[in-house]
Amino acid sequence: MLQGGLFPRSHSRNARGVSLPMSFALSLCLPDNALPILVVEGGWASVKAGGSSSAELQARYIRRQIEMADRAKLTGLFQLTFTDIDVASYGSSGAPLIPFASLGLVTTEFADKPALAEWDRAFGRRFGTP
Repeated sequence: MLQGGLFPRSHSRNARGVSLPMSFALSLCLPDNALPILVVEGGWASVKAGGSSSAELQARYIRRQIEMADRAKLTGLFQLTFTDIDVASYGSSGAPLIPFASLGLVTTEFADKPALAEWDRAFGRRFGTP
């Protein structure tokens, strides 16, 4: 099994937000699906953390990641952080977590973010199927 990650900082953003090139997803495909492929890391912050972002851009990223998973017929796609990280609970030692603090599909209070709806649409189905 091959494992990999999809991170937006290695790709550009367009006027609508997320621009992950489909050619990247297709480069993951092997002839005749020789090996199962699982994406185990990736994410898009829902709040500004050194760049521009929003909850809507995060949802677009998740939607695009799922489209890419479908095209590449991945075995699976794993969302590492389900909830945002409560940086304040770490006190002054929480500063290094700030860029990763809003990668979750729900807030620290477990309130849904728009990205959760995108994730839920794909959850439990095989990639490469409608």
